Amino acid sequence: MALRSPRRGRRSAPVGWGPLVGLTLHSAGTMSYPPGATFGPRLLTDFELVWIISGDSRAYQDGREIAAPAGTVLLQRPGTRDAYDWATDCTTLHAFIHFGCRRPGPGWPPPAAWAIRRSPSPDSLILTLFRFILGLHDTATDQATPVLLPALELLLRAFVSGQGETPTALAEPLPDAVTRVFKLVRDKLEQDPSRRFRLADLARAAHVSPQHLCRVFDRALDRGPMACVRLLRIERAATLLERTGEPVRAVADRCGFASPYHFSRVFRESYGLPPREYRQRFLQGIQRGIARPRRPAVFGDAALRWLRFVRTSPLAR
Repeated sequence: MALRSPRRGRRSAPVGWGPLVGLTLHSAGTMSYPPGATFGPRLLTDFELVWIISGDSRAYQDGREIAAPAGTVLLQRPGTRDAYDWATDCTTLHAFIHFGCRRPGPGWPPPAAWAIRRSPSPDSLILTLFRFILGLHDTATDQATPVLLPALELLLRAFVSGQGETPTALAEPLPDAVTRVFKLVRDKLEQDPSRRFRLADLARAAHVSPQHLCRVFDRALDRGPMACVRLLRIERAATLLERTGEPVRAVADRCGFASPYHFSRVFRESYGLPPREYRQRFLQGIQRGIARPRRPAVFGDAALRWLRFVRTSPLAR
């Protein structure tokens, strides 16, 4: 029996991509084919996600050839004619999820514009959700059923947006010198938010020279140690603006800024908005249904690694 998403009551439209309308899970499983086998062509009546687990293959969508080496995930749409030439030198193993959707929610691109091919890494969100759905579908219980559709919708969001292809950067540890500096800053600011730091003090805590500490921070976080200390204060301030009703002056004091003017200037440099307007927009987003995710104050390839420390430290709570 196909799973169907419940009918949703009327509510204010959320920011971003709204819920899919009429999402249904039809079937999921795995199939294997001997070397040189083919499949199709057939006319699809629903959506299908296909994960080529092993065996380099070729797929066809309305006559268009699509390379499908092992690890590829394909999306076939209703009304298309698909076919496959499976690997000639080994057995092909693929997984599939058939599903239906009456229409995407507000904000989604039209289905005709959805990607048809992704090459996610083995530990990506796309493949993690694919495995989860396959395992849960095979042993579906009344307790598991409510989880399948949300997992499928998240999988589709990750696939269409392309945000689920790469592994998270959170697994890569920060260098020891950076970790020692963060621990010092965290502990000292917890005791005294107005505490001032010198580069020499940070380098001493990290057991390296000031010059070497700057090089380590630049490689790991694309920012120097003193800039990261300032941005740590800004991240804490953003959390207080979102979660408390404290006046901006009080937030500036709690985060160790010399004056509200200085705080406002530094905050605007990081977030593009003065603190009061940032808070107003955040609250407006909450009233519309969901607030936009906070843009990290530190940009670059290591932003997520920075946020791992900031969001889990006592200063961010």
